[in-house]
Amino acid sequence: MTESTDTHLAEPLRKALIVYQDAARIWLDSVGRLGVSERQIADRLAIGRMILLRLRRFVQAEDAISLLEHLPGGRARAEIAETRLPDRLNAVDVADRLITATRDLDAILQRVGPDRDRARRLLASIDDEGHRRVLEDDRRTLFEAESRLQGVEADAVVGSVLVVPASDDRTCNFAALQLINGLQVHRSGTGATIYMALNGYADLRHDGFPVNLDPDADEPLLRDAEASSFVDRELISSYEFLRYRLRDDAPLERRVDLGFGEVHPNAGPMEGSDEGDSADFVLPRFFPARRAVMELWLHRTLRRALESPWTTFLQNYRFTPHLGSDVVSPTLDRLGDFSQVEDPLEPSDGLLGFRGLRRELLERAATRLDASLGDFEVFRASEPHPPAGSGIQLCWRLASPPDACPRT
Repeated sequence: MTESTDTHLAEPLRKALIVYQDAARIWLDSVGRLGVSERQIADRLAIGRMILLRLRRFVQAEDAISLLEHLPGGRARAEIAETRLPDRLNAVDVADRLITATRDLDAILQRVGPDRDRARRLLASIDDEGHRRVLEDDRRTLFEAESRLQGVEADAVVGSVLVVPASDDRTCNFAALQLINGLQVHRSGTGATIYMALNGYADLRHDGFPVNLDPDADEPLLRDAEASSFVDRELISSYEFLRYRLRDDAPLERRVDLGFGEVHPNAGPMEGSDEGDSADFVLPRFFPARRAVMELWLHRTLRRALESPWTTFLQNYRFTPHLGSDVVSPTLDRLGDFSQVEDPLEPSDGLLGFRGLRRELLERAATRLDASLGDFEVFRASEPHPPAGSGIQLCWRLASPPDACPRT
């Protein structure tokens, strides 16, 4: 079936579901006079009680995807339509309306085909809420598959980039942090990449900021200070780019929090140019995570355009190219200063905030940048179950050069 045919069927399917829902609601209201419970009604109609419960859930659905998910099966719809209502209900027109709606819906479903997932995606193409739900389900499914395949997962990956103006007043200094919350290994010998240094030097102390933020140690900082690290540090090229990987003998089913960080002096301009007037940072995702959070901490003295920062996904979806289509340069949430963003995750997420480790890393980073946490304006992007091979990219508009013409 062609894409144009799919598009042609999407709206008729949605309308048929709504018409059937309206007819089913009136039918349920009518048969409700037969008893005070589903069991009484089912007994007096000689119909399955679970069929009635399913139909009631269908009637209560609020969007097209939910309608399809709660739609009774073909046999159940036929049984409902063929059920004779007692004469005392005076519901001949109600029954006829449901029969007609059932027939029209079945005709559309036959054209769509027996694949419920195909029908679901068809509806999602014309319904914003449905589209969002399909993407969420796809991301969750991909996360579960990746967790099994790689044998490792984490509750959250939180990246924070703190940017301050450099002493030359033309470039920026920044500190890049990454926290991994609830890292858990399910299978030995996975060797998954956990972190890759941004500046690519074997010795990050050249600018005073080792990976674990402790100048006297070489291992990543663990929540349990007495536990040995299960991450190996290795060089991956002649240019001494660093990568941290899980050890082959990493303990299984043990949840830990890790922290990494590095500082970059004179890393980029504060002003735009003919080549471009935006700056960006990326939080890459090397392993499955239930949530990815990326924060941009811009110092209040940093010159930049008034336009709010924005975010995109890196478009690297080898197997599921439609994932990430719901994240197209949205404006980042402005959160204020550190007192308002101490916990990087909302309580509703059900994830640990690991505040102690987070605050330690942020304070050390600010100190290295000769700044205070209260001097920053914070922006945040948060995505559940980020797609495979993706990264969250944060962008903001640089200040216009002094000799630039004003924007029109």
